Amino acid sequence: MKKAKSLFVAILACLTASSCQRNEDNPKLIKSYPKENKIAEFGYLLKGNDTIIDGEAVYYSLDKKTILGRAFYKNGLLNGIYTGYYGNGKIEQIVNYRNDTIIGDRIHNYTNGSIERYILYDESGRAAFLIKFDSKGNVIDYQGHPIVDVENVGLKKLDSLEIGDSLKYSYYLANIPASKYLFTVRSLRSDKSKNHREISSRKQCRITVKEKILVRGENSIIAKVKFEFSDLNKTTISDSLRFDYYVR
Repeated sequence: MKKAKSLFVAILACLTASSCQRNEDNPKLIKSYPKENKIAEFGYLLKGNDTIIDGEAVYYSLDKKTILGRAFYKNGLLNGIYTGYYGNGKIEQIVNYRNDTIIGDRIHNYTNGSIERYILYDESGRAAFLIKFDSKGNVIDYQGHPIVDVENVGLKKLDSLEIGDSLKYSYYLANIPASKYLFTVRSLRSDKSKNHREISSRKQCRITVKEKILVRGENSIIAKVKFEFSDLNKTTISDSLRFDYYVR
């Protein structure tokens, strides 16, 4: 996220009067004024001998009357949701950060607040999927994969599992505004009655699946997703992922 020169930045150290009562070991809020009036006031939270940002940051227009953005910092790094606003109060963009890296969802809107484009980022901060809309909400272009695997975590390697072992695997699933989606997971060689599988509630764009292995031999997990849009072309987008494993 670039720091615009016309922004006033204030770190909200205290949400209530009681939260402002800090001891010497806790961060303290100070203010710094640049020599040149290119940027307005900054707020910093001090930790130890370092000056770092830690907490919620609110970005204002130079006249301090309009909120242009909200962000959350942890030990000087962006963590959590950044929300940017147009001057008219409509949301310009929503970005999810983890340690200064964009992970998961990034949404850009038109000035009227309608969706302009959506981008899905994987664990490394790489853009995996992009979809664009016109000002009326019609899909005009998309590329990449709307489902990305995050991790496969078992008690053992995927080629040396045993009956009773557990698998835990996660996906990043595009959280596209103005769409409906269907997400399914299945095994090639075993039905639901033979494998106990739990799909967690979606947290932002992440879905986690847990299952207990009850069938021997070679097998595969296939995850599928289908998005449907109510635009003029009734656009649909489908994608799938597969990984193999072996049970002794």
